[in-house]
Amino acid sequence: MKVNVGLCTLTLDLGGVDSIKLKRSILKSLFTKMRAEYNLAVAEIADQDELEIAVVAFATVSNSASHANSMVNNIINWIEQNWNDGEISDQQIEIL
Repeated sequence: MKVNVGLCTLTLDLGGVDSIKLKRSILKSLFTKMRAEYNLAVAEIADQDELEIAVVAFATVSNSASHANSMVNNIINWIEQNWNDGEISDQQIEIL
């Protein structure tokens, strides 16, 4: 049996954030919505002390590489359409 993991790293531009507390609140809200909508693993992975940038990663698991890739792209599209607290400035997708 083959397991495929869709892994995506996003750099989020949070322009206007002026405190770590606000940044954490914004990310917590986004992560909660992502988990509820897609049942995935998501976390901030770098630049935790930077105010206006967040580097986050999420992962999905599937039995096919094409489905994992489709899921990752659907999640990115969902973020772009439903999240108003910032924008995606960079993305990296890996299918493992």
